[in-house]
Amino acid sequence: MFFCGDVAESESGASRRSGHRRADSFDLRAAVNLPELTNRRTQEDVRRLVYRFKQRIEDVPGARERLLHFWRDADFQESVLASLAHDIPRDGDPLATGPQETSGERRNRGSSSRRRKFQDRSFGDCVLWLGLVNRHNRYAAIELKLPETFDPWVTYVNRLMVYLFAEIPGYRGPDDFHRLCAVSMNEPFPMKCHNPGHIDFQPRNSPQSSDSDTDDTDEDED
Repeated sequence: MFFCGDVAESESGASRRSGHRRADSFDLRAAVNLPELTNRRTQEDVRRLVYRFKQRIEDVPGARERLLHFWRDADFQESVLASLAHDIPRDGDPLATGPQETSGERRNRGSSSRRRKFQDRSFGDCVLWLGLVNRHNRYAAIELKLPETFDPWVTYVNRLMVYLFAEIPGYRGPDDFHRLCAVSMNEPFPMKCHNPGHIDFQPRNSPQSSDSDTDDTDEDED
């Protein structure tokens, strides 16, 4: 469902295993953005972020069911969330949110506004990814394990973020993911900042974009 193809180590995460990098894979344009080694999360930092992830999953309608669909075992859930947290910088907060209405206020808006909820939510800035990237399009990628499988499972990080943490009105099962989020299978969500090495959990292209505010869409058509 989320496979993203060949992956390579990102320039941002090069400090972890710099001795294994080949000279021809170094991108000078990215060198100015190399983070300090101390910007990597400690085990305690990872645990704290995993706790925040769990809180978000409990707070978002349907998120826990989506997590359980692929990872029913608590140890697998912990492993997935820890793998995600490991390559997020210490100074980055992927769940940062701006002012937003409560769930009760959203319900009072009525069914006529349901289609706009996904697009109207206000989130914080995206954050840099220090882990793997797709070799071809340089989008952030992550390698995970699925229960009862032997081969690693590789997906785009922003797809995983949306799947785990975003509100997806009308979602009833994995088959609804691509339809409701308006993204093709095996494709990443385009980043609003246009940097494929960044991640967040708000899909840029959603089915609601056609009837939402046009500020971000008028100039986005290629």
